[in-house]
Amino acid sequence: MQNLIIIVSIFLLNATTSLYAETIINICDRGIIGDEIAIAAGAIGCEEVSVQSMADIQQLFLSDKGIQSINKNSFQGLWSLQDLDLSFNQITTIPSHAFQNLNALVTLNLAVNKIDNILDDAFFYLPSLQWLGLSHNQISIISRETFHWLSSVEILDISRNQIETIPANAFEHLKSLEKLDLTLNQVENISEHAFAGLDLLKDLNLSNNKLSTISPITFEHLTTLKQLFLFRNRISKIPENTFQNLKSLTQIHLAYNLISTLPENTFHGLTSLEDLLLHGNQITDIPENLFQGLPSIKSLHLYFNQIHTISKNVFRNLNTLEGLHLFNNQISTISSNAFQDLTALRWLYLTYNPISTISRSNLGLSPYTNILGVTVNP
Repeated sequence: MQNLIIIVSIFLLNATTSLYAETIINICDRGIIGDEIAIAAGAIGCEEVSVQSMADIQQLFLSDKGIQSINKNSFQGLWSLQDLDLSFNQITTIPSHAFQNLNALVTLNLAVNKIDNILDDAFFYLPSLQWLGLSHNQISIISRETFHWLSSVEILDISRNQIETIPANAFEHLKSLEKLDLTLNQVENISEHAFAGLDLLKDLNLSNNKLSTISPITFEHLTTLKQLFLFRNRISKIPENTFQNLKSLTQIHLAYNLISTLPENTFHGLTSLEDLLLHGNQITDIPENLFQGLPSIKSLHLYFNQIHTISKNVFRNLNTLEGLHLFNNQISTISSNAFQDLTALRWLYLTYNPISTISRSNLGLSPYTNILGVTVNP
């Protein structure tokens, strides 16, 4: 009896599989997308496409095909699809459930379209998605629901859009996110808890926006962050302790803003920081303790500022610093032994400053330091 049951089960399974494999459907109602799916499935045309062949498709490249819209049926039946490229089209709206049942999808490229509206649940249940590209569109508003259901996404590129405000908890559902690119938007306001929930984020790029202020708690949740890019904004002031929780940070890029002064404890506690870029600002004076508590610092960029004087204790204890960039300032005075603690310094750039001659021994410079831009006496 048991053997009979097994035989019947095998027969039914084979019959079902055979029926599934032989099922032919018409997908011409999907327009250009239907035509391209038919080609990928090896069909002669969209009128007769094998369901099994559709289910076997793993990659679908629809870049620059003149697609203007998608709907919840556009990609039905593509059970094995892993990579979907819809870039360089004219899509304006991502409707709800647009990619439903694409459970195997790993990458989704929607860059260079005309998207200005992403409906709630547009990315409904994409459990395998790791990379989402939305750059070069016209997106102006995001909310905490925009990226719902994307708990596996590791990289989100939403650069070159028109986003002005990042609301609280905007990315809280992106539990696996490691890289977030918001470059070249119009961001003026970041809510205090905008980045809450991003417990694995390593790379945050907010460069080329319109930020003028930063809240002291803007980045407090980002304890795993390694790189923070804020260059080419309009930041004039950084509150005390803004970066105090960023213990994993290795690089912070604040170049080409409007910063004239920095609180002494701005960078305190950044024990992993290796590269600090402050060039292209309006800094005139460096507080004595500004760079204290940076035991891993290797490169310090202060060029294209308005610094007049280097006092004795500004660079004390920076015995891991290898490159110090001070060119294109107004430096006319350097205190004796100002560089004596820079035992690892290999490059000192002083080009285009009023000072023309320095004494290596008087400033405490190692004989192994290469000095550019001035005449060096023993």
